[in-house]
Amino acid sequence: MRFLFLSLALTVAPAALACGGQSCGAACPMAAAEAAATADAASNFSADSVAEADGEKLTLAVSGVHCPVSAGQVRAALLKLDGINAVAVDTAGKTDIAFDAEKTSKDAIVSAFDDIHGFEAAVPASTDG
Repeated sequence: MRFLFLSLALTVAPAALACGGQSCGAACPMAAAEAAATADAASNFSADSVAEADGEKLTLAVSGVHCPVSAGQVRAALLKLDGINAVAVDTAGKTDIAFDAEKTSKDAIVSAFDDIHGFEAAVPASTDG
């Protein structure tokens, strides 16, 4: 029994420390790290790439993003949507998106977060007067 507990503790502790000691819960499983890294390698994901990409631009505030793995999960989920050209998600949750307005809309992108477990999106309030 002690061996089982020690084995479990040694398995779980490194995963928790991957986020600097913060736990992202079910929305950020370390098992998804490889899938997120693969999605990153196959897509445009820097803010500069989004700025240079074709299409309309959208910036969202996404809650639930606390580490590179959860940012990768959001990015990968958005890139699966038809009409998304480029996505950049930082670990504070700022998400920049370039999209084809003939294939999707801002409302459809925000609504897509209903299907991405553990994350919520909102259009930040405009600061221009």
